Amino acid sequence: MKECSATSSGTADVRSVLEEAKSTLNLTGQKTVLFLDEIHRFNKAQQDVFLPYLESGWIQLIGATTENPSFKLNSALLSRCRVFVLDRLTDDHISQILNRALRRVMPPNNNMQTPAPSSSPEEKLHTVTPAVLRTIISLSAGDARTALSLLEIALAASPSVGEEYDRTGDDHYDMISALHKSIRGSDGSAAMYWLARMLTAGEDPLFIARRLIVVASEDVGLANNHALPLATATYSACQTIGMPECRINLAHCVAYLAESPKSTRSYTAYKKA
Repeated sequence: MKECSATSSGTADVRSVLEEAKSTLNLTGQKTVLFLDEIHRFNKAQQDVFLPYLESGWIQLIGATTENPSFKLNSALLSRCRVFVLDRLTDDHISQILNRALRRVMPPNNNMQTPAPSSSPEEKLHTVTPAVLRTIISLSAGDARTALSLLEIALAASPSVGEEYDRTGDDHYDMISALHKSIRGSDGSAAMYWLARMLTAGEDPLFIARRLIVVASEDVGLANNHALPLATATYSACQTIGMPECRINLAHCVAYLAESPKSTRSYTAYKKA
């Protein structure tokens, strides 16, 4: 079994693996399985490198792609492959994965009377309430990797969350600041966590939406002029439908702003003026 990624390997690297697979088959009679991630990153001309090896049965190719193979793979390669569509996971599947992950981080059950450290697993698990899990499941949109990333952030957070959240005190401003800084740093997972944490604690979605409008001009700015219309539309959506449905609109906007290129030129220019 060989693994490659088209994001970091070129056709020369792949050809080397293919030749090695051919030699292995001739010497041992054992066929090599090549897993190529992001196969669509190879253009259609580059994909021809696989054809003689597949035609001769020297390798078994497994290619993974998030794109439509009918458009991204050349017809000759596609005709020699079988396409399997991987659907998004259901909420029940995501729940099972999260609970399995939580069981792995829980401490073993023993009778040793040793004092727990300040950041013990027991304390960390207090941050992952059923409400937090439901929010993570909703925001993951059927993607287990996203769900596990959000869970990891939640486990690393301070145990004080939920009922102790003060919408008029430090928590209120610290968390919106953390959300803003995560978007500014293009850290989508962290931004989504702070959004989920605030909404789960009962924060006003309009307060969050107002800050996103500021972010759209202050941090994204001229790098993506579509950001401001989306942010203002998100505020309108929150006014129109409210919670819990508007969490989806907020998640959409947060993800978009986090992944957008950033420019502070207009903000900086005004400060200089």
